[in-house]
Amino acid sequence: MLKVIKPRSFYTSEARWLGLHGVVLGNGVCGEVWEGWEGEELVSWPLPHSVSGWDLLALEIVRLLQTCPLDSSTDVLVARVTGSIRLVTQLVKSDWSLAAELHHITSQAFSMVQRFAALPRPPTTLLASCVSCLAVMATNNTAETWLTLGQTGFLPYLSSSLPPSHDNLECLSVAPGNYGQLLKMAECPEGGYPVTMAMLDLLATTCLPGNSVVLREQLATVIYIMREVFLSCHKWKFKLRSGRRQLELGLLRFCHDTLQRHRDSPFSLGVVVATQLLSCPGEQGLLPLLSLPVSTLNSLHSAALGTSSVSPAVESVRLSLSILNLLLHAPPTQQSSLLEWNLANTYPHIVSNIASYIYHYGDSRIPIGATAVLTRLCQATPLSVFSCLGTDAVVKRDVFISRLSSRVEEEELKRGVLGLLTEAVSLQPALAELFLSVQSSSSQGQVKYSLGDSSCLHAVMKIVSSPSSPPLLPPSLHLLRSLWHGRRDAVLHALRGIPSFWKNVTTPLSDPPSFSSHKPSKRSGLPMDLFSESSPEELTNQMMAACHVMHIVAMEMYYVIQDKLDDGLQSILKDFVSKDGIKNWNECLLYPAKDVSQSSTAVLQAQHQLVIGWKTFLMVATSNQPALFGFTSPSSHPSPSHPSPPTHIITDIVCAIESQLAAPVSMPTVAMATELSLLMMVLIKKWKSNLPGSEVGDLIGQFSHMMSHVVRLDSTQASSLCLHLYTSAHLLLSLSHANKVSVETRFLLGLVPFLSHTLRCHHDNSKGPSHRPDIQAMCLLSEMVGGVSDWSPWLLAFRNESLIPLLIQSVDERLKMQTDEALIEAILGVFVAMASSQPAAEALLVSGLLQVLSLPLASCLDNKLNPAPLTSKLPGTPVLKPHPPTTWSSVWQLSLRVAGLMCHTLSHLSLPSLLDLVGTHQLRITQGLDVMVAITSLSSLETTTSSLFFLCQLLRHRRQLCFSLPSFHDTALSAALSLLAAVATILCRRATLKHIVKTMHAAGLLPSNYCPPPTKRGCGKEGKEDIWTTGCGLNSALARLQSGLLSTLLSCIAIVQHFSPSLSDIVTATTQLDRDEYPCLFLPAVTPPTVDQTTPPSLGALTTCLSIGLELMRKVDPHQRVSGTPNKSKSPAKTPSSSKSPSKSPRPLTPAERQRQREAVAVMERSAVLCVGQSLCALASHAHSTHDLQLMSKELANELSTFCHSLLLILNRRNTSSASSQTPPTSYQEAWSGKAGLAFLETREQVVFRVTDSFSKQLLSFH
Repeated sequence: MLKVIKPRSFYTSEARWLGLHGVVLGNGVCGEVWEGWEGEELVSWPLPHSVSGWDLLALEIVRLLQTCPLDSSTDVLVARVTGSIRLVTQLVKSDWSLAAELHHITSQAFSMVQRFAALPRPPTTLLASCVSCLAVMATNNTAETWLTLGQTGFLPYLSSSLPPSHDNLECLSVAPGNYGQLLKMAECPEGGYPVTMAMLDLLATTCLPGNSVVLREQLATVIYIMREVFLSCHKWKFKLRSGRRQLELGLLRFCHDTLQRHRDSPFSLGVVVATQLLSCPGEQGLLPLLSLPVSTLNSLHSAALGTSSVSPAVESVRLSLSILNLLLHAPPTQQSSLLEWNLANTYPHIVSNIASYIYHYGDSRIPIGATAVLTRLCQATPLSVFSCLGTDAVVKRDVFISRLSSRVEEEELKRGVLGLLTEAVSLQPALAELFLSVQSSSSQGQVKYSLGDSSCLHAVMKIVSSPSSPPLLPPSLHLLRSLWHGRRDAVLHALRGIPSFWKNVTTPLSDPPSFSSHKPSKRSGLPMDLFSESSPEELTNQMMAACHVMHIVAMEMYYVIQDKLDDGLQSILKDFVSKDGIKNWNECLLYPAKDVSQSSTAVLQAQHQLVIGWKTFLMVATSNQPALFGFTSPSSHPSPSHPSPPTHIITDIVCAIESQLAAPVSMPTVAMATELSLLMMVLIKKWKSNLPGSEVGDLIGQFSHMMSHVVRLDSTQASSLCLHLYTSAHLLLSLSHANKVSVETRFLLGLVPFLSHTLRCHHDNSKGPSHRPDIQAMCLLSEMVGGVSDWSPWLLAFRNESLIPLLIQSVDERLKMQTDEALIEAILGVFVAMASSQPAAEALLVSGLLQVLSLPLASCLDNKLNPAPLTSKLPGTPVLKPHPPTTWSSVWQLSLRVAGLMCHTLSHLSLPSLLDLVGTHQLRITQGLDVMVAITSLSSLETTTSSLFFLCQLLRHRRQLCFSLPSFHDTALSAALSLLAAVATILCRRATLKHIVKTMHAAGLLPSNYCPPPTKRGCGKEGKEDIWTTGCGLNSALARLQSGLLSTLLSCIAIVQHFSPSLSDIVTATTQLDRDEYPCLFLPAVTPPTVDQTTPPSLGALTTCLSIGLELMRKVDPHQRVSGTPNKSKSPAKTPSSSKSPSKSPRPLTPAERQRQREAVAVMERSAVLCVGQSLCALASHAHSTHDLQLMSKELANELSTFCHSLLLILNRRNTSSASSQTPPTSYQEAWSGKAGLAFLETREQVVFRVTDSFSKQLLSFH
């Protein structure tokens, strides 16, 4: 024992560094002598009370930091400090509460790393202990530890900016830092890698749950480790043989943990690791680790059985298989990677070696991982797995099937084998044939198929028919489903021949999922014992099995003809229907959203798949087997207590949607509601003829309840859901209007807030118009307001939601941005429906709709709809270059339609705004009246019709228009006259009509359902085709062209009638007509009309219109028969009407023929009145010579007499005697007096005949 005589101080400078008192040994302190490790004598002195043992360790660290340089004399100090750091690391690791107390020690680790890592001969053991200490500290303080360590210069760092995509990571430059220098200069030459192993421990902290933020320091370190360590360690030297395996295991564990947790962003650690692994050469990375033969693997595993540790080689193979599975499951890019190319081309033997791991029975994780990798290889790589198996393919197949059939194998391995078989059936034909092993035999000319002895389907059917393996039932049924999906007819024939096949397969359909907290309703009919306690795993298996069965049965019903459906399946489905299976399954869809929403995600995902299967099952059942399921006829007397089957099913689906939406918001519940809404939409389309009108209103009333839950979702989640709901409501509302069933206003008004919310929140221009909820919402709103009679509650609801200003603002914003024309078109459709009502039109006018349709629309259309130049010619006429129709053309058409309806509804109230609109668009309106522009395309023709409609309404205020815009007034009149003559000319020429259609077809301006005009070979006996009826379906381009030209002709006549005396003016006129009020618009001649706009039209254009109407009337006349040539020398009034020939009862007219008949009568009626009025104006005019007027009277009288004779023949064929039962008037004045008997109660054709016949006689008397 030694005693201190003179006080001594230790660690004085070090204590000042730390702000502590030095270690002072006072007088009388005794020290005990100890014998050291090497025989030397050591003295143990007691520490003073002012200094703790932790302070002494900190002082030792500071002394080491102050020592420079390090040499052999400091090895003892380095060893003491290394031991101290390791001690502190273990203490903090076991008890984190000590971290604050030992902070003055752990913080020195940064200083030691910064000081010693840059030395020429760094102390690697000390640095490894410091990095390990920092790894422990980073578990609870990740960001601060990495940032501070990065400031020391130890870590690698990025020397370039991040690329825009992870595909360019190879171009990213990473500086090695002090760690890189230490690795190259110290660890690699020595063959020991303690610092690298410690760095892997530090990187493992970034893989902990909750570390979602990836720093630049972490990213650079991972890239450097993957490039310089993972891809190069196979070339390094190692002191110990186990060192290589330990480093490989450390790298594999880091890669495995990183791939599992960090795949959420383009530059996450998982994506970086995956990119590096997928792009590494074949001789590096994972492939050499997977080349270990299975025999060696079995030997290493057997050798390690007596120990408590696992062989590093076995663990490396297991981790490599898991990593390869993760890489192939979700690669960062869709392109084929270098790893996949190497597996397919350079190293196919590795695939065979992976498949041979099925022989390994020691560790089940290895064959499970190998099976998973083979499954991914079937999906991800363009290789034939069968060709990679080599000559041992049959032997390996037998091992796979034997392990699948075994009763002692783990279920996870069996599920993996079933998954491999499923993917092989879908994507690997040769491998599928190997496992399916179907045999064929022919007898009596028929080929029969059966399963071979080595077929995997024997084991699969054993699982399906056995009730003792419910976890394996879903993957087994999934394999069978893939057979139907891939149309493996030979296998399906073999399966159908198995006794009780359909009975075993459809067993899950008879057992709906049960949920303990629900009791069955009285209506459901579900037995009480079904509602027993079920675990989430059982529910998942039960729902997935039912889902696969529904898909199998649906595909069987879809592909097999109805009469040839298997008898066993038919009896099962009939029993399913008789036991209310559809109703039970519909109601079961209500429960999981309320009871399983808080349980595992797997249950919700399984329920989502079940909903998809049920949707497919019902859709196919209603389309292909309606009679089998009782969907062919509705209930004869539906009532609220006994609704019709379609209404019952749709009501259950609506309740299921409400139940899903009422649950806590999650992706599975929203997805399920979306699928159910799609099913509801499809069923409504299918059953719209079977839904009773009395129940449609109740269904519409439930949509507001569903939408109240939808508004809680964001736009991404609710987009498809809103689309399906709005489409379904639109279908139901259209059905109610077609059946003339009124829907309660409160139901429709309840949807207004949700429509407004959809318009505000859902904007996605990338989708098509039919897939956008905002456009479908506007279509529904247009249907809702179409038949409104009382606008008071509607305007109040619109005012509460500010809907009208919102609609106008939406149109204004998009017109200024010149985009989203589909939504503008949908909103204008709403305005068209509203403009027909006085209160709604006033609201639109006050909100400034016409101002939006003026300058904003004009500036937008100037950029979107420019006129095309003049390039080619029709026979004898020029034509403009075809301009492709766009949606902006529809916007312009609807704008004109809205303006015209507001002019008609509001009259003088809207006139100032309308005149401003006309002044803005006058050039475009007059350009639309050019016949060359009108016949460019069907869309241009519709634009012309809309322009004429607007002009016709505007000319009701002709005096104000003439005063405000005189040039436009005159130009519009001249254009309408030229257009009338040109259209009449085109309608009379068959060749011109056909040439126009062919020109449109050649330019690609016709719709897809265009059918070419008929040729002479397919015509009647005379070889002349009927251009009005033959080959002109409602959807053909020729019929659309003729109908559009007829509408244009009628509109032109209506416009010209504003400048011509009406029938009442002509009848009541006592003197000559006012020439200023009614000018002469046509030349007093009966010359054929032309398309040339420079030639002024004559009265021959009007007689041509009469001939067109007569031709239309003759073609659609059900009493049509061959008649003789009319005698022009006699008055048609003298033709005896009593000469009737017996005729058969007329056939009923089709809707198209009735429409054509109405158009014919309208053309004849308006043309006759206009012809009479303009003839009187010509006769009253002094601008023409008497000779011209007499010649005009003669020619016009002949034309009108011919017309009357032909019309009288048609009337006689209808067995009408109105033309002969009364004496024709003898004078013109008598013809237009009330005494003449022009009773307007007669048919319009008879009125036309009397007017024309009387006037023709008057002209003859004038002549």
